[in-house]
Amino acid sequence: MDIQYFTSKKVWEDTWLITSHGSTSYLCAGKEEALVIDTGDSYGNLREYTEQLCKKPVRMVLNTHGHFDHTGLNGYFDRAYLGRLAAEIAREPNGGQPIERYPMDYEIVTVDDGFVLDIGGRKFEAIRMDGHSPDSIAWLDLTNRILFTGDNLAGMVPLNYKCVDPQPSMLLYMMSVAKLLARRDEYDLVGYGHGRELVDADIVNHAMMAALRALDGETDPADPPHPRPKEDGVIGPVDVPPDLTGHDPADDAFVRYKDVQIMFNKRYLKDATRYDIVKGT
Repeated sequence: MDIQYFTSKKVWEDTWLITSHGSTSYLCAGKEEALVIDTGDSYGNLREYTEQLCKKPVRMVLNTHGHFDHTGLNGYFDRAYLGRLAAEIAREPNGGQPIERYPMDYEIVTVDDGFVLDIGGRKFEAIRMDGHSPDSIAWLDLTNRILFTGDNLAGMVPLNYKCVDPQPSMLLYMMSVAKLLARRDEYDLVGYGHGRELVDADIVNHAMMAALRALDGETDPADPPHPRPKEDGVIGPVDVPPDLTGHDPADDAFVRYKDVQIMFNKRYLKDATRYDIVKGT
């Protein structure tokens, strides 16, 4: 019996949301070709699946950051665009994934703020962000007015992923969200890293309000953990919890505003240093 690694649904014109193990992927088609935003870490051939879905060649990936649950299937494509520090960890499993199951022969192109990629009638611009991981990028679909944010803008934003010091700070995260708010008139919808729908762009305002609450010293109880949805696949990698040696749980804190919750480290709340953190992040 064939294993169904992916499920999908059309969420906008020439735009599909694809669920599998790992992150949500977004298939975006232009006039002559298409690209994928994030690839997840399932075991299926995502390129074959996406080309059958949109009936166009799919050769390129736009990654929102370098965590393997967003980059694991990059090797099925010719080229991936991502930030410089993200590129350094893009081929490194971060959750117990068996590396031999993944193709790794693909070109990496590093980009920064303002880079624009045109796939024929559809343009995407890179907006660099600090927060969930080094050199995260929000990809702005200038044509369809959709902002793809990865894990830096979502229902749950972990700023202390893997609990490795130094941690990303709430202050730097707030400054990144401010960059998105400065361009609020250029997008109407947001697609985030583990989402199930495109959501209203008001989520950007909610992330800013949550960050401001944290900087004012406010915190909230943590939301209970949610099981992985069934459509994420029966066959897939095993998530491995982080090494918490030397980590003090008392430093963890949560803050919420409406549909956004942020997990952060209180010791790095207002640290304005932009760390080039790579290993362990």
